[in-house]
Amino acid sequence: MSEAYPPNQPHPPQQPHRPNEPYPQSSTNPYAATPPAPHSFPASAPGTAPGMAGPGAFAAYGQRAGAYLADTAIALGLGLVPLVLGTFAAGVASSDRSANIVGSTGALLMYVVVFGFSLWNLVFRQGRTGQSIGKKALGIAVVGERTGQPLGPGTAFVRWFVMWLIGALSCGLGTVVNFLFPLWDPKKQTLHDKAASSIVVRRPAA
Repeated sequence: MSEAYPPNQPHPPQQPHRPNEPYPQSSTNPYAATPPAPHSFPASAPGTAPGMAGPGAFAAYGQRAGAYLADTAIALGLGLVPLVLGTFAAGVASSDRSANIVGSTGALLMYVVVFGFSLWNLVFRQGRTGQSIGKKALGIAVVGERTGQPLGPGTAFVRWFVMWLIGALSCGLGTVVNFLFPLWDPKKQTLHDKAASSIVVRRPAA
């Protein structure tokens, strides 16, 4: 036990602290402040996006393929509605000229519907939330490689446009290579993922 300080005796003056110098530490004072340990983040598990664990793991190839097929099926299903209606109307048209006009209008509306739905689903919806309808159903999401957050409609449009451009410039061959790319890429990215600095991760429904 330490001795009490003598009564009626002044305490020795404390030395003023100089800037840029550490505060003195006393090994005998149990109440002396100790500097906090530096913060460290846990290491990511194998197959996990940087800074993420568990739900942030890279999406499996089957999940990505399933989401793509689901989105494509919905778009084509909606596009078939005006095409079928146009074909039916052309069949009952009073003249060949009218039939051609109605049939062409139905085909044009099919492309408009498919394009419009894909633009909303893969750019605006996916850009804001990270998930298209198909990706939400399969429990995956598109996020920024560095931020881990949804891309935003602008970057999502770049990602979507590059995907279309690869297929258009290669007569479809590039599309095959592009969609197979995650099978050997370390980050499970397609070429349009790399263009937009995006990754696809697991995100189970809440």
